Amino acid sequence: MRLVYPIDLSRERQSISMASGIFQICWNERSFSKLEPGFVAFDWRRNPHPDHREFAAFRELHARGDTRKFDLTGAFSPKFAAKSGVSGLEFKQWVGDNPGYDFYFVDPRPQFPVFFFNGWINSSHQFGSRFLACAREIIELAGYEPDVWINQREDFSNAFCMNFWVAKKEFWDRLMGVIDNILSVDRQKLRPESRSFLFEPRQWRAPNQLPVAQIALVLERVVTSLAIADGSLRRLAYPASPERIKYCCRSPAEWELYKSFAPIAARLDEQGLASSEAGKSYFDMAGRAMTSVSRLYTQSFGHPQGDSESGLEHRLHDLVDEA
Repeated sequence: MRLVYPIDLSRERQSISMASGIFQICWNERSFSKLEPGFVAFDWRRNPHPDHREFAAFRELHARGDTRKFDLTGAFSPKFAAKSGVSGLEFKQWVGDNPGYDFYFVDPRPQFPVFFFNGWINSSHQFGSRFLACAREIIELAGYEPDVWINQREDFSNAFCMNFWVAKKEFWDRLMGVIDNILSVDRQKLRPESRSFLFEPRQWRAPNQLPVAQIALVLERVVTSLAIADGSLRRLAYPASPERIKYCCRSPAEWELYKSFAPIAARLDEQGLASSEAGKSYFDMAGRAMTSVSRLYTQSFGHPQGDSESGLEHRLHDLVDEA
């Protein structure tokens, strides 16, 4: 199921004043058939680092100068619409209707700020405390202070994940400098267990996906943290309506949990208590509950929203609609 809102295409052409280059990363033959209208196919079948996921494509686009050719540039997954509930044309229409920002993003997990203090903590629930330990180690070796990012709250207004964003060339330059520094760290300086955890490709969630190294997830977290920490960056988040949040929930139970606990997380943020002891206690318990529910559904049915070929995504959303 894809959540797509009707738009006026003639209005879409008239409203976009900024030149945007939104590439869709096509990593195999099948992904070309899923090209979003308005996006440009980026042939990435020769990807030299498939275990780095989209970051290998980012580096290539930046190196060949594509991120400097447009006012705004992005490199999206073929699963953008399936995961976010937003079509490519809708996204471009929205950007055109809201000029003047440096960074536009769509969060395909708009429910996550209810359960997790930020994406770093989300990943630590998924992969254990070694995720943060290994991330801290390589970030420090790259010359950055990891706790500035790891202790930063990602709330309803600024949280996002994955590569569903477009930015001006200045942000791309800053980001790729950080990414290059992290990937250029001498791996022999890492503890053997960190080197193995971060750089040995392993099977991702679904059997149809290529193996991926955990360093790719660390870099994904860095993108979010860097965008939020940059006070000069004018950001705009795609609206997270209740309808879209329901769509993005990966199971009926996740939607029910969201409805129950969203007011608590919102109140913690409004009162500035997300980082307090009460806030930390809440997010620890909420994160554990959310992770357990996610694992239950994944182990029982596989992984939804475009990560499997079984059609599970459609069935789970049918269940949500029936609830």
